[in-house]
Amino acid sequence: MDQGFPKTRRLLRRKDFRLVYDTGTPYRNAGFHLFVRPRENAAWETRIGITTTRDLGPAVLRNRVRRWVRETFRFEYPRLRPGFDLVVNCHRSLPRVSRDEFDRCFRNVLHKADLLVGHAPVR
Repeated sequence: MDQGFPKTRRLLRRKDFRLVYDTGTPYRNAGFHLFVRPRENAAWETRIGITTTRDLGPAVLRNRVRRWVRETFRFEYPRLRPGFDLVVNCHRSLPRVSRDEFDRCFRNVLHKADLLVGHAPVR
């Protein structure tokens, strides 16, 4: 199982972020605001971009939240549908939750967006 995080799985340019914000479908829950946009070719890799604002706290907390998002994304990547661009906005409550709660919340927003293959419906 490949759990790396190469550049082909990341949104890197402002133009790509703007395109997802402007034309993507938003999904949200208590911890995340997720924007999802299908790519031109459904066989292409799903890519992710992460944003954290200063509302989350000092840099050490923002970096921790970004690391957690990347780690959960890498772990869930084999189950993700290909061919999407994702932008994840992190809510300011995230630095105060446990890691288990964080992962549950992130998976929940992926379920809402119907991005996980073979997942059970969200309750």
